Amino acid sequence: MPFKSQEYLARELAILKAVSHSRLVKFLGVVTDGPIHIVTEFCRGGTVFGLVHHSDVELSWEQTFKIAIDVADAMLYLQGVVIHRDLKSLNLLLEEPITTSAEMPYVKVTDFGLSQ
Repeated sequence: MPFKSQEYLARELAILKAVSHSRLVKFLGVVTDGPIHIVTEFCRGGTVFGLVHHSDVELSWEQTFKIAIDVADAMLYLQGVVIHRDLKSLNLLLEEPITTSAEMPYVKVTDFGLSQ
């Protein structure tokens, strides 16, 4: 594993172990047999990027607002402790799939490899 990757992995593990919030992906453990893998909760809905760019769902204003509120809630929790530095729709996971404009999304922030 290249040095930078080890650095990012160590940083991400330290942050995941130190934080706990309903709008952050939950850290479950680490697999060390073979390549190292971080184990987190499974968010069945995919990413917000996938929802916006690869689904037929036209998000309502309420859904868009809910996504923004969930992300803001996570960032407020991290304020003064962690700077995420890679906040983007690919790092926003949906707890459950969104298939209609009526379903409310529940978003969790993930990927703390670039965080400080």
